[in-house]
Amino acid sequence: MDMRILKTITLLLFTTTLFNCNTDENPQALSNAEQLTGSWELTSGNFQGNETKFIAFDGNQIQLLFQDELGFKGRFEYDAITNVTETEFTYNIQGAIVYSYTINNNTLTVSESIFNTSAVFRRNSNAPTYENWVAPLTKEEEVNTPWVNATDIEFVNFDGTPLIIGYDSSSGFLASFNLSSLTNSGGVMINRQASALAYDLDGDLFIHSNANDGLLYSTKTDGVEIGSTDLGIDTSINYLSYHNDNIWIASSHAKTIYFDNNNDAIIEEEYVLGKAPYGIEYKQGFLYVSTRDYLHKCQVNGNQLQAVETYAIENAGSIYGITSDGENLWINTQKTNEDDKLIKTNITF
Repeated sequence: MDMRILKTITLLLFTTTLFNCNTDENPQALSNAEQLTGSWELTSGNFQGNETKFIAFDGNQIQLLFQDELGFKGRFEYDAITNVTETEFTYNIQGAIVYSYTINNNTLTVSESIFNTSAVFRRNSNAPTYENWVAPLTKEEEVNTPWVNATDIEFVNFDGTPLIIGYDSSSGFLASFNLSSLTNSGGVMINRQASALAYDLDGDLFIHSNANDGLLYSTKTDGVEIGSTDLGIDTSINYLSYHNDNIWIASSHAKTIYFDNNNDAIIEEEYVLGKAPYGIEYKQGFLYVSTRDYLHKCQVNGNQLQAVETYAIENAGSIYGITSDGENLWINTQKTNEDDKLIKTNITF
């Protein structure tokens, strides 16, 4: 072989090898905007409220995972990130907020000047995902309710017939739905609104509140009101759960749940939630609480209340009122421009 050709081939091989080595040893650094992509865990500060625990960026999309001090979880997903540069990004939800940010190794620091907040995150590739942050609440049955804009609901077994009762504000009836036949089953006229509703099996009467005062009214199953009890609560009563002479009382306005042991009109405990309850049901040692978008399973120990599981249901609207038939948990849902729905869920007892 001609020596000049051999030298040329050798030079080309050497140059190629040198180029490849340099490329491997000095990969092109990712920009800050590229490094922003991924999951981050809050270590200090405040980002879009003090309940944010994790965030995840993916292009224009941001996911936020929330949890408050009582363990109540929530989540948010939206295409809200725009104008990403090496030092800033804009968060567009109900008005644009420009955040300054820096990334140092696996630490993300963000700050904004409108509300003067800042937060520090660390990258966490094992962070919970949007999908598994809350448990899925699935539909076993779904039917239209016989009431309009009912809030609280209650399971009642009348002579072996399983019913769910809800107050129909359009007629003044406590309307009933038969769970055996999945059909409307009449109702009983009562003297006043029953936004909050429970049933006392021993007394064979309804316990209810009109949501305008702190009184609980008692009405026989034939619709005759027989009295009232003043609980000394200076707020509206919106939801009830009554079991074995223990009564749980929820006020959406006060964002508080009250507990009256032995139904003696004395409030033994108050649980301030920091968010409005829209339905409660006590079952097998746990208190289930609706916050409209989510259902929370809570453990109660004395004056302590802590959520141990949070559920979300897709395409069902907001949860207003919950009850149990002894086997499954039922929820009353409302969605704009649709009939109220009774949904039998996959939560079993």
